[in-house]
Amino acid sequence: MGGSRIGPVLNHLASFSRLIVFDKRGTGLSDRVAESALPTLEQRMDDIRAVMDAVGTSRAVMFGLSEGGPLSTLFAATYPARTAALVMYGAYAKWVRADDYPWAPTREEHEAAFNALERHWGTAIGLKTMAPSAAKDERVRQWWAHHMRVSASPGAGVTLYRMNVEVDIRAILPTIRVPTLILHRGGDRVLPCEGARYMAGQIPGAKFVELPGDDHIPWIRQRRCAAGGDPRLNVLAHLRDAVGRLGLAIRCGLHAGECVIEGDDVAGIAVHIGARVAARADPGEILLSSTVKDLIAGSRVECLDRGSHVLKGVPGRWRLFAVKECGR
Repeated sequence: MGGSRIGPVLNHLASFSRLIVFDKRGTGLSDRVAESALPTLEQRMDDIRAVMDAVGTSRAVMFGLSEGGPLSTLFAATYPARTAALVMYGAYAKWVRADDYPWAPTREEHEAAFNALERHWGTAIGLKTMAPSAAKDERVRQWWAHHMRVSASPGAGVTLYRMNVEVDIRAILPTIRVPTLILHRGGDRVLPCEGARYMAGQIPGAKFVELPGDDHIPWIRQRRCAAGGDPRLNVLAHLRDAVGRLGLAIRCGLHAGECVIEGDDVAGIAVHIGARVAARADPGEILLSSTVKDLIAGSRVECLDRGSHVLKGVPGRWRLFAVKECGR
């Protein structure tokens, strides 16, 4: 169990793209503002435009996680010329139940969550819902509590939650005209998968990929295997195929070994070997070291032998394997 840190995920995204991230007003490293001055969805969208202008990016792929999904969708609808593609993970179009939207939580359920969150902000509150597979892992619990404390004040956190609950972008979904990929875990307990399927049906030409697992937090690694495969390889194979339909190609390299935690990042020879394996991958290819290949013996992951290779800065020769398909 583990994998609760977002740093390695961002580093991997940055390995094949120019990655631009920012904390919305009042949260994270952005300046604190009064709770009455927290940004609306439209203001957040304008902040994205301002950040893109500041870093000299005229066009980008919007990748929206959770509440970032409706924000990215609004940006894509408003600035299609500046949006190369739209990718959403664990996102939603509406977050309050209605007769024509029956899978969302009721307003009463949200009110109970507001009260609990404000009373217990800075603890592991909500982790059983956000990441059930890791809810009993003490390291993850400590990370989650710290994450909440440094993200925002209790009042700001609850105010943002209340604002996010009021979001309803259903009317703009049919207006999206950029390539769209929607990723969602089938057992997500925060935002049911039905909402993701709904968005995929409303956005013209959107591709929907249902990922295995119950966690809403995307970088939590699960121990259970889906359909006899390894969940991490399943997710990677699905991502490879899905972004391929958008004309994009990712390169992945996997190795297993002891890592050293340095602040919010990981280091050590295992990380170095993983990076060298990834460097050997062709566009659209997922390469495994022989160590990983041995660890998944008996699973339904099919691999092709890519022969032995010299990895820069690593002694000896390493046999590499390319993932063909997972859990099928």
